[in-house]
Amino acid sequence: MQTPALLGFTAAIAVLTWRIYVRIKRSYGPQRLSRFRAPVTFTIYCVLLLALTPVLWSRPSAALVMALCMGAGAGLGAVALTKSTFVARPGSLIYTPYAPIALTLAALFLVRILWRIAEILINAKSASQGNADFIRSGWTLGAFGLWVGYILWYTYGLAAWRRRVLERKRARETAGGA
Repeated sequence: MQTPALLGFTAAIAVLTWRIYVRIKRSYGPQRLSRFRAPVTFTIYCVLLLALTPVLWSRPSAALVMALCMGAGAGLGAVALTKSTFVARPGSLIYTPYAPIALTLAALFLVRILWRIAEILINAKSASQGNADFIRSGWTLGAFGLWVGYILWYTYGLAAWRRRVLERKRARETAGGA
């Protein structure tokens, strides 16, 4: 593998590992909703999806797997939103995520990454084919699609809830001041 490709692969794995760690950490207990959470999350995952575009463009079947899994992940995100609890307190918005879905998807994606790394270490033939096959794999793209679909839909739901709460607050303030 060439040095720029290796650096890109390493950077992508580092970002994904960091995001999985953050997601697992956020899956437990009440969380304070920041106004920056949605824009940062959407930016990170859109950059990752754009980085995958050449792979998906060259393999339509992989793109289909990824799209279907993103849809399934979005469905899981919708379920998780209905099972999460939301509390609007003066000065802060608090939500408690539904941990089983988030943790299962994080574990699934993490297991897929570890499985592929083990394949590369054990099987020299797989390593000699290059790590590009890692991201071209339907299994990897499927696990990643579930993860991304879930995260994007759940984050969209949190942003929508925050917007509704703030609109109601403005309406009360306007009605009270009129």
